[in-house]
Amino acid sequence: MVVRTNAGTDTLRGVRVEPGMLPVMAGESVVYWVHAEEGQFPGPFAYDARTRRTRLLLVPSRRIANEIATLAPDGRHVAYLASDGARRTVYAVVATLPQVVLRGPRLAPAGTDAGFGIFRWLDSNSFEATISLDLRREFRLRASLSPRWLRGDTVPRPRPLMTENEPT
Repeated sequence: MVVRTNAGTDTLRGVRVEPGMLPVMAGESVVYWVHAEEGQFPGPFAYDARTRRTRLLLVPSRRIANEIATLAPDGRHVAYLASDGARRTVYAVVATLPQVVLRGPRLAPAGTDAGFGIFRWLDSNSFEATISLDLRREFRLRASLSPRWLRGDTVPRPRPLMTENEPT
């Protein structure tokens, strides 16, 4: 992977990133991104162009495999889906690394090996998450970090678009 900053251009060997995931630049030389190493949980990392060092940023709750951590536009927060394991429930987490600053309600997710959580930062302070509960319902969560608030509701899942060749 190649990183270009005001400090220059560097090649980060052995680092793979999620396709379509854009980096976040903090200050003049620190780049935050989400790594996607095969066989590992995707997670955030920071690259400092001044020191030419890369460090993985540990998240404070058990992250779920196949789910992508999403960085806030300013690189100060990361949103992801976590699991308590024993109860088989999941919950949305927002953290300043490595401290949790906001945690959503526990939910029983859809029984699938595919990803079931989508996070989207609206700005550096607010985000929304959609978590699949089953084939017909999803949990929609909206939150702000300052002032701190969290709202969630269960909504019907949108129906997929039909193509011409599919029966109605």
